[in-house]
Amino acid sequence: MNWWLRFRRQRTLERDLEDELAFHREMLSRDENAPAFGNATRVRDSLRDLWRFQHVESVLRDLRFACRALRRQPGFALTIVASLALGIGAAIAIFTAADALLFRALPFQEPDRLMMLWERNPTLSDADHHDVSPDNFLEWKARTTTFADLAVIDEGRSVLRDRDRSEELHVQRVTASFFSLLGVAPARGTGWATKAESTRGADDEVVISDRVWRAWFDGDAGAIGRSVLLDGRPLTIVGVMPAGFAFGDRDVDLWPLMTLRPSSGSRGARSVRAVGRLKPDVDVEQAQAEMTAIADRLAQTDRAFNAHWTVALEPVRDAFARTVRRSFSWALWNSSSRRLLSSRFLSRSTSSW
Repeated sequence: MNWWLRFRRQRTLERDLEDELAFHREMLSRDENAPAFGNATRVRDSLRDLWRFQHVESVLRDLRFACRALRRQPGFALTIVASLALGIGAAIAIFTAADALLFRALPFQEPDRLMMLWERNPTLSDADHHDVSPDNFLEWKARTTTFADLAVIDEGRSVLRDRDRSEELHVQRVTASFFSLLGVAPARGTGWATKAESTRGADDEVVISDRVWRAWFDGDAGAIGRSVLLDGRPLTIVGVMPAGFAFGDRDVDLWPLMTLRPSSGSRGARSVRAVGRLKPDVDVEQAQAEMTAIADRLAQTDRAFNAHWTVALEPVRDAFARTVRRSFSWALWNSSSRRLLSSRFLSRSTSSW
């Protein structure tokens, strides 16, 4: 008989045990010279150890005790549940991001040749990986000979509306060369990959994620060419990205087309991110040297805006990994804070048990 069957038959075995003890008492009572029966409780415990599964019963006793204690302290119970939920959720989120960005190959064409381009100011403590000025980006794009192409990403949130449905979604506004630079084409539709940035008129096109395509349009191919509203502005859907496509943030669902134009007055704020693809015969050191020289010339041309600013190149994988490490550090700090709060609450709560 295995332990599970013995555990399920515990009541039957207890009755058999009592019957057996009663039988021995009766037999001893008939013999005047028989020794005393002894401690019945000790006899019961010794016999139970022969057929009882101690570990399971110990766990069940602990669970019953914990449930009774938590019923007496509902606030403490909620603290424990919330701490576990937050800790498990953070662990799952970090593992998912780390698995996708650190351990698997990035789903782009020759991902090792993709570089993030940041503006950097050594005189500022928080400007090692600073966003880029659109005007400076246009200068980089016009002057570089080491990059095959450059593109801009501007992240935010916008409200998508189609007829009576609306939802706030995560958006990456991108320039026309973004998808072709990554080497990823829409799964459906043509997008704008074949159109030159300089020929674009109004920014009136958007590429949507596979999730939005299925959730909003039931996977209908007729969604291509359909007009929707993004923050009240009409846009035409020109493509659907493959399922699982993401550049950094996996929650992005919309990629509206963005056209950069030089500022009419002073240079615009440093507010966008830039990504580029190195030419096949160029290494990172060559590209960095060229971009530093371009930044030095821009600093001399417009010292009021560009003094002390330069360009820093970072492989896309390293940039993603840095984001994951920052999230991991935050999660560890948050987890430590929750444990500290929980321990203080526990010390107050257990004192009244």
